[in-house]
Parts: sequence; C-alpha cells; structure tokens
Amino acid sequence: RFQTRAQYGRFLPAAAAELFDRVGLAAPHVFLDIGSGIGTLALQAAATRGCRARGLELMAGRMRIAEELRGGLAAAVRGVDGAVDGVGLQRRI
Repeated sequence: RFQTRAQYGRFLPAAAAELFDRVGLAAPHVFLDIGSGIGTLALQAAATRGCRARGLELMAGRMRIAEELRGGLAAAVRGVDGAVDGVGLQRRI
C-alpha cells in the first residue's frame, strides 16, 4: 500500500537553476518531476527554460494544488502539461 503521508525534499529556485544548467535543459526538452508535490519545480523548468514540463504526484491534495497553480500561471507559462493523476494511476497498479 502507498503512503498516505509523505515529506518530499524541495529545490530552491537557485538550486533548480543550477540543475537545469548542468543538464542543459532547454526548449526542445521535456522535464519530468517524479514526486512533484505542488509542482513548483516543473513550473520553474517551463517558465525559465521554455521546455515542456510534467509532474507525477501520488498525493491527491498536492496534485490538486499543482493543478490550481498551473491554471493560475497558464496565461504566462506555456508548455506545462497537467499533473499526472497519481491517485488514478495507483489504482491501476
């Protein structure tokens, strides 16, 4: 059975920017954040690198917040796909 509560690490914006630089993240790429929480890393990738970004999150509450954030930034940030429904995915496993 999956966890019902989990604590994820998080990347501060400067650390994320360094990571993106090191891997050469750019517009033609797709960024995947597994265990994406509320989606801030994926949003930063899309907003600052122009790439497509996707988050995979198993916690339904975090996924809902990620969707709200993405919806609020959709006009300003292009290329951010919806969060993967980890709860629905979990039921299929």
